[in-house]
Amino acid sequence: MTAVRPRSFKSRLQLATIISKELVLDSEMDKNLTNTIELIINKTISYNDIEQGDEIAEALLYQFNEKLQKHGEGGPTAKLWIQYFHMVSIAKENYKS
Repeated sequence: MTAVRPRSFKSRLQLATIISKELVLDSEMDKNLTNTIELIINKTISYNDIEQGDEIAEALLYQFNEKLQKHGEGGPTAKLWIQYFHMVSIAKENYKS
């Protein structure tokens, strides 16, 4: 298995930040996202909890994944970065277990 270094997580965060700036949020989504971030910071919620959350969380995840996929259509390098994003996400979940 390939080693996943801290910079891998940083690259993933940078990509997530770029994509999150493109999300369209209404006031209810913004409030829900702010609350979810607080729960993450306090370590009282996991990614699986978010994935299986309410309709707002599902809508945000759907929108994020749509933007992620759209970025992956930008060419071979973009596609590689999106695959890398998914690989690090999986590695991070397995590392937590």
